[in-house]
Amino acid sequence: SSELPSDKPAAPAVTSAAAKQPEFVVDGVAFVVTSTKAGKNGLDVSGVLQNRRDSELKNLIVSFTVPNGKNESAVVTLKPGTMAMGNQVEVNFTAEGVTQFSGLTLKWVSLK
Repeated sequence: SSELPSDKPAAPAVTSAAAKQPEFVVDGVAFVVTSTKAGKNGLDVSGVLQNRRDSELKNLIVSFTVPNGKNESAVVTLKPGTMAMGNQVEVNFTAEGVTQFSGLTLKWVSLK
């Protein structure tokens, strides 16, 4: 049991790394990035889209603009549909031509 004290300092490091998931919030709609990895055609991005507004979003359309570091960006548009207040949905997409995650721009519109 003499190894236990040396294990304890590692735990907070893991927790703080997990807490640093990039989060992008625009007018009550949030996208929390859970993973990014270079894929065959670009950067594979996974995350959770959340409706933090105080009402349902109907016919939601979300656009992600991911820069590729060469003054260009990959634009991915998704249509998660209707999201109830407080709901969230898992999102996966590939930002073509992007090799490394440096951020993204989130835009959305809800059609009545």
